[in-house]
Amino acid sequence: MRPVAYFLLLFTGIQSISALGGHGLVNPQSACNIRCENGGMCAFSFDNPQFHTCICLMGVYEGDRCQYEGEYRMRLFDYGILPLTVPFST
Repeated sequence: MRPVAYFLLLFTGIQSISALGGHGLVNPQSACNIRCENGGMCAFSFDNPQFHTCICLMGVYEGDRCQYEGEYRMRLFDYGILPLTVPFST
């Protein structure tokens, strides 16, 4: 993967985490009550720590569990920045 793609993915991930407001990341991620897909991060609500949700890379994946490809990911394919499959460990 090209360095530009790494930067863009890291940048969007940081934006997602900074936009959490009222949420924290579940640690360890294996303790999450739900299964986040495609590299999504599990977060909990400060008001209700038992409520878990997935935080996706903005525009790259979307859906309540990051299960759908976002519009930005498709553009990365169009420009040849990302290969057709990007393996993520779960």
